[in-house]
Amino acid sequence: EAWKAACARILTSERYEKLDLPPQLGLIPLGADPPSGLEEFLHWESHERGTPLPARDKNGRFRLSEGTGLVFVLIPGGTFRMGAERPATPDARGPNLDPDAESSESPVKDVTLAPYFISKYEMTQGQWLRVMGTSPSKHGPGGRPYATRSGLQKTTLLHPVEQVSWDHCREAMERLGLLLPTEAQWEHSARGGGTTIWHCGDDKSALDEHENLADAFGAANGAPAGFSHDEDLNDGRTIHAPVGTYLPNGFGLFDVGGNVREWCRDRYGSYTNAVGNGDGERTPDTGSRTRVVRGGSFDDPALLARVTFRDRGEPPFVNISLGARPSR
Repeated sequence: EAWKAACARILTSERYEKLDLPPQLGLIPLGADPPSGLEEFLHWESHERGTPLPARDKNGRFRLSEGTGLVFVLIPGGTFRMGAERPATPDARGPNLDPDAESSESPVKDVTLAPYFISKYEMTQGQWLRVMGTSPSKHGPGGRPYATRSGLQKTTLLHPVEQVSWDHCREAMERLGLLLPTEAQWEHSARGGGTTIWHCGDDKSALDEHENLADAFGAANGAPAGFSHDEDLNDGRTIHAPVGTYLPNGFGLFDVGGNVREWCRDRYGSYTNAVGNGDGERTPDTGSRTRVVRGGSFDDPALLARVTFRDRGEPPFVNISLGARPSR
């Protein structure tokens, strides 16, 4: 009955343009996110048995527990402008203009995607533990309490998994019947329907409420000496936070620019290379082995939290600020 209702809503929703979605094996409809209007679903295989289904609070946000499985957002298909370029003049403003854009982020091109599912949150340590049996994260339960604005706190299984390689992520996704998102899917969903430098606008001062980054608080409370950070930002954390701590983007996704960076499926390639129909997977540069990494982290300044910033890593590479956001 829940699926009949969900399919009916999707078919008549202007957001989905009469998408005739068949019921998806392994997903449980949770209804539409109140702010975004996008349909959301619990991934049953990653959910701990005996844990109640996630319920929304009075603000429409899910109350999560360590046993909560992945929550997927159904992203509408369509065409978006991918990438960024530097403005012709210093005071110029407009879609996909960014004074800090790098050459690897252009040329800006239209990319057309079919509808897809992507996780509302970064994959948690609890979800990884349930599927892989071990937890690789440096900052995990049992470690030293970390500084926050409200005092010392302990890490829980609701924190994002980190120190995971692309190879291990691929194995975890295969066990769950999922995929890492393509770089195009990642940027499309991270933008949340916008065309600005950060998903929350062109003014980085809004990042304090939206993203967990390297900032003045971290520098004053135990972050490595000499690390690159923003003195004019203060998000109240020294390491990654429980997923969903900050404000979401326009599609209802959390932590797309901070907390931990995220692996993508594609091999790294130039924006002059072709992209695949439907999923946007880019043809790699000749001989490329490196995989795309997207988003900023608690260990990065705002410059690296821009929605178009690109990085890459060899498939075995691990880092304390690198995790994953599953897709389907």
